[in-house]
Amino acid sequence: MPEILIHLRVGYEVNKKYKTKNEEQYYLGCILPDAVNAYGFASKEKRWNSHKRDKDLNKWEENIIEFYKKNIEKYPEDYLKGYLVHVLTDVIADKFYDKYLKEKISKDKYIKDIYGFYKNELQLYEHSQIKEQWFLETINTLKKAEIIPIENITKEEIFLWREYNIKKYNLYKEKIYGIITPNFIEKIVKEIINIVEKNNIKW
Repeated sequence: MPEILIHLRVGYEVNKKYKTKNEEQYYLGCILPDAVNAYGFASKEKRWNSHKRDKDLNKWEENIIEFYKKNIEKYPEDYLKGYLVHVLTDVIADKFYDKYLKEKISKDKYIKDIYGFYKNELQLYEHSQIKEQWFLETINTLKKAEIIPIENITKEEIFLWREYNIKKYNLYKEKIYGIITPNFIEKIVKEIINIVEKNNIKW
């Protein structure tokens, strides 16, 4: 699944269409579900709970929309919007992988670990973005966000996860992306917008 920079990029593009009132909270929301990994790779139960995950990708999509609508009065709205965008990005990326990318990658007979190659390509895209203005602006905004515990994710986990990722990307070297291109991001954003409008989610 996509790592944090891709979640922030998708969040950034969605925010260009649906301008949020509190961008600090929104961008922190965009990294929240993965914060369960702050102390190391979390158990499957904890990861699946934070992502409202299901084996069936359509049911997974329904789960996160239900979670969003049920909790809209409980948590800051923009915080929850970021959370929603994060999980929808994971759902859609998995759908794209299953429908298009797995077959495309498998045509190269020299690639033995298809999903491993896909993960490496996601990271390669991340490397291509670290000096882009959108990323620098988003990271600066993210640093200012107030941390609020949500679901099974503690305040400490969120703080540590944010700091870990900021430091991680500071160490990245710029590279050219491969099969994961800006078009991949555009398709995810378009699909999120379709889901938001289809489910009458007010932004």
